Amino acid sequence: MTSAPLPLLPALRRSLVLAVVLCGLMNPSVHAAPRPTTAISPRPTARAEATTIAIQVDGHLDESAWLRAHKNAGFVERKPRLRARPPERTWFSVLYDGSYLYIGVFCGEKDPSAIRARTTARDSFALFSDDAISIKIDAARDRRTTVGFVLNPAGARLDYRGVNEKEMRREFDTRWSGASARTPHGWTAEFRIPWSSLGVDPTEPPSVIGLNLSRDHAGRNATYDWALMPPPFSPISASLYGTVTGFEQLAGLPHHATSTDGGSGDTPYNVVPWLLVGGTAEAAEGAATGIEPTYSGGVDLSVRLGSRMRAQVTVNTDFAQVNVDDQVVNLSRFSLFMPEKREFFLRDVEVFTFGRRGSAQLFHSRRIGLNQGQPIPIFLGVKAVGRPTDALRFGVLNVVTRPPTGQGSDALPWSNHSVTRGQWQATDGSNVGLMWTHRQALNNAGDHNSVFGLDGAFRGGGTPLLIEGFTVLGRNGSAIGTGTADVGAVAATDPDAQRARAGTAVDMTWRGAVVRPTLSYSWFDDDFRADLGFYRRVGVHTADAQVVVEPRIGRYGLEKVTTKAWGNGVANTGSLLDRAAGLSSTVVWNSGFNAKLFADQSRITVQRQFTVGSSTEIDPGAYDHTRFGVSLGTPWVRTAAISGTFAARDYFGGEMLETSGSVVFRPGGFFRIEAGWSLSRVTFDDERPGFVAAVLNTRAAVGFSPELNLDLFAGWHRLNRQIPVNVRLRWTWRRGSDLFVVWQGIFSHDRSERQSLLVKWTWSLP
Repeated sequence: MTSAPLPLLPALRRSLVLAVVLCGLMNPSVHAAPRPTTAISPRPTARAEATTIAIQVDGHLDESAWLRAHKNAGFVERKPRLRARPPERTWFSVLYDGSYLYIGVFCGEKDPSAIRARTTARDSFALFSDDAISIKIDAARDRRTTVGFVLNPAGARLDYRGVNEKEMRREFDTRWSGASARTPHGWTAEFRIPWSSLGVDPTEPPSVIGLNLSRDHAGRNATYDWALMPPPFSPISASLYGTVTGFEQLAGLPHHATSTDGGSGDTPYNVVPWLLVGGTAEAAEGAATGIEPTYSGGVDLSVRLGSRMRAQVTVNTDFAQVNVDDQVVNLSRFSLFMPEKREFFLRDVEVFTFGRRGSAQLFHSRRIGLNQGQPIPIFLGVKAVGRPTDALRFGVLNVVTRPPTGQGSDALPWSNHSVTRGQWQATDGSNVGLMWTHRQALNNAGDHNSVFGLDGAFRGGGTPLLIEGFTVLGRNGSAIGTGTADVGAVAATDPDAQRARAGTAVDMTWRGAVVRPTLSYSWFDDDFRADLGFYRRVGVHTADAQVVVEPRIGRYGLEKVTTKAWGNGVANTGSLLDRAAGLSSTVVWNSGFNAKLFADQSRITVQRQFTVGSSTEIDPGAYDHTRFGVSLGTPWVRTAAISGTFAARDYFGGEMLETSGSVVFRPGGFFRIEAGWSLSRVTFDDERPGFVAAVLNTRAAVGFSPELNLDLFAGWHRLNRQIPVNVRLRWTWRRGSDLFVVWQGIFSHDRSERQSLLVKWTWSLP
């Protein structure tokens, strides 16, 4: 069936669509800055200098080693004026000893009172709205992976892992120290990074390390790079980093142990025992059922096995301190993708990355130890990664899960989860790799699933061309039990079918300075399944095409105009199921204000009935959808910032009005609060009931100091009528050692509730 035309102010809809088209067709080159070349600029080079004295990390670059060190300058503006010379001076120096890599940075500021440092919370992207310095290191020189460290003038710290030049995983934690200080002419930042945190063995010094530094200048809403990251390359495009040489003396230098780093940065092992105590209370219809005590303990071990290999072991693993997921509402036919937040799986995440994140990835670690968002106890986990040669990298992961305590015979069984990964790396960042995943229920030999994958990428040999692709082949056992339940699980329609199921995908992108076309194709066999992966849709061919045109304006307060036209089609072996096309145009001002208009039209074929809202059923059939909307945003560098989107669209024979957005308020360096919302109102002209789907997620952070932080979260989901609350106090009492106090509550409209208070103590040895 086909829906009726959307009766929501037709004149307004036509006007908005026309405005989008006009924005997309306008020619901004009349006022544009000179068109930048697509050629990649030569990369800068710095030389590190050895030091035999311990450096005190206090933010002041006043030791004799810093005063003698070479000052590397030459920063280039990335935004708002691409390739311009920054108005403020920035330079850095690099030192090293047998335990650490040191980087000292000076940030000039004509008006020191204008320096902004409103964030003291740890691991917050809010640092990028302050004045901040980012250190980005590609120690392996694979031109795809980054270990990042960020400081602001208040001493707030952020570390993250960058994967495939586009994903920033801030849940990654590693050992390092940093401090900052204000001066009469600006501010300085000092970083001390253990070689072990970079995966470098000091006994086998690297000849070169990839490095970049970026300075966020909040007063101008500007960013400066030492090695320029021109659009569309992301800020963590390791293939464009500069290089650091001069490590010839590393093997013979002394090691300096420090209490703040939990010992020497070059220890061959690290043991983190932990203890957890607490209690859980539940109530039904307001009547409490008592308090159930909780106590547990375990250990995490990291050990270096030779110069090019290291391993991790986790026993009786607990993730009580991990931030809870945001509340989300799903109004589509397919499963939602929820990101990984657990440190054991995030470490070395770049080794185990395969496929398209969030839609077709062979290994999604949330499939281990979580079932529909509820934890499954991890009995034992072992992981090893290594680089036998500069070009070859491998990883092995094995995790055993056990049934949750107190559950009956229908509980998930003891299961073994295995992942093996190998990858060969070319000097230009191109690569080819293999991956094998396997899940096995230990109480049923026939309940298993195996998938073999081959992937590769070509990064153009110095050109903007990027080609990525993969192919997978899976096979199921003779019995499929309960071990397959989780987000994104693809259930076989015939559990006894054991024949191999295959799939393939390829993406081609030209990362030009102004024009960027992209072509993508994928196909996955009917009933293809990957029990350790996430595949949103199988049994179809999918083709996508888009072109982005983004000239830099450079005048009249405008930074750029981005216009995108796109289209896609989904088909099975017999017919075209879905098709869609759309156009959007975004204007960004130098100040950080932005506005976007968008419109698209699609036809969607529903093959099987599904339910949305509380009980609204969408019947099989073909539905025409038209959508149009607008987005607005204010600069994120301001004390208060807001962004919002409003759209109107058809919705499976009905109509939907939707709005979403976020508000952030940062009155100072002590406190930050942010709220994000999504509201959708669906109505139908037939007998089907309409509904309102709404979620609200609020977070607050209180930064007493860089070592002591309080994080608060409260969510609201209108359809399931629940309010989850999470309060976490984190005290880093020693580098790599933390004390967590976590209170969680889930409150429902029927007066049922669940509350827990947990105290977790970790101690990093040595």
